Amino acid sequence: MKIRIFLLALGMAFSSSLHSQIDSSSRVFSLIEAERSFAKMSVSHGMRHAFINNLADDGLIFRPGPVLGKAVWEQGKALPYVLKWEPEFADISQSGDMGYTTGPWELQSYKPLSNVLDQGYFTSIWQKTSDGTWKVSLDLGISCPPMTNAEIKCSTSESGQAGLLTSTTDLRSVDSLFAIDYSSRHASSFLDRLDKSARIHREGRLPAISMDEKSDIVLSEKLPAWQVLGGRCAASGDLGYTYGVFKTSEKNTFYYLRIWKKNGKMWKIVLDLNTIPPLEKTARKGQ
Repeated sequence: MKIRIFLLALGMAFSSSLHSQIDSSSRVFSLIEAERSFAKMSVSHGMRHAFINNLADDGLIFRPGPVLGKAVWEQGKALPYVLKWEPEFADISQSGDMGYTTGPWELQSYKPLSNVLDQGYFTSIWQKTSDGTWKVSLDLGISCPPMTNAEIKCSTSESGQAGLLTSTTDLRSVDSLFAIDYSSRHASSFLDRLDKSARIHREGRLPAISMDEKSDIVLSEKLPAWQVLGGRCAASGDLGYTYGVFKTSEKNTFYYLRIWKKNGKMWKIVLDLNTIPPLEKTARKGQ
């Protein structure tokens, strides 16, 4: 019982700052509440229970590549760890059927006052079901150093401006064409595609949010060719995501998630995540 009370207090401490920050009448509020409920369930009932109850039937997790997450968690056993997290940023499509959240996570033992075993940033893509509830359609994260500022303030973004409706196939084509452009123009191509509000998530470092941080990453890395594996687009055609694979060698395979937002006719990247470890990047730059 003492451990359970400790875990509940831990979850409350990690998420105590959100309610006063987001207007409950905003469209994105229900998405943030879904993420917070997911996180509370992880602390109070365990990771396995939380993921089984919040993943969509076709929801993907990465182990290390994309697999059906609900099946993985149903076949596994409950783990003796506490996974806690808090949304730091959230956005939603105009149609209200798709959104995404991102923020810090921490993993530690169930034992009270235990040290943090690992930490990083999660990114979850959410899809609204026919009964109006939110379910996670894709979940992927990075490990990174702890935040220096313990206070987490959730923010949101302005809606995109949907032009002609875009299918998932069209969005995958956008990413494939971006890969071709990147192969010749590298940093210039990437910077042209980044939205001014974009976040760049890279393994081993805190998310880059400022323009200087993003430029530093884009200019310093030379990504290998990537292949699009899948994705999805909101009904309103203003928000979507793609995910795929990098081959850094015959033996080394890593993955990416790219969230896109449409303003008028142009698709821009609002979040770019890849799982390539820093040593891999250093080795490639030396080639």
